[in-house]
Amino acid sequence: MRIDLTTLLNGRVDKLAVSESFVPDLTDDTMPLLPADMTLTGPVSVEGMIAQGSGYMSFDAVVSAPYATRCDRCLADIEGKVEFPFRRFLVLPGRTGGLLEDDGTDPDELLVIRDSYLEADAAIMEEVALELPIYHLCREDCPGLCPRCGKRLADGDCGCGSKKDVDPRLAILQKLLDNSEKE
Repeated sequence: MRIDLTTLLNGRVDKLAVSESFVPDLTDDTMPLLPADMTLTGPVSVEGMIAQGSGYMSFDAVVSAPYATRCDRCLADIEGKVEFPFRRFLVLPGRTGGLLEDDGTDPDELLVIRDSYLEADAAIMEEVALELPIYHLCREDCPGLCPRCGKRLADGDCGCGSKKDVDPRLAILQKLLDNSEKE
């Protein structure tokens, strides 16, 4: 995603609407990595505004990204969408516009404008990676997998619960219990 900021830098406009979407190049070394069990299922969309301030520019947007993963309990495929606000300050190379000194702005909140263009893909993808959920469930009451046979319990009972596992060292005691139940 490459945004031309020439009109803002020349002072012709004070605000520039941004409505972009991009498919990140995850093979690029500068791009943050997504968790291994997650994939993006569509383009990352960015809707927002770049505004000229007193000595700086701000980039405020809402970012959304669709993803696919597996349920952590039953391993079913699930899809979701992460959506979050994104805010950065834009600066020219070598200049911070007093942002760092005056208000304690974190250097990670700055994006550098190069040759009148803003390339924010890496910063946006870093935020996407941080905003993705850590724990994934297909539904809140997902029963998971049977510990004995591995069948998804959401698909129905597997019948393993009615069988009793007896420690072989205590098998003789189980025979005593079975005999007492018969009488």
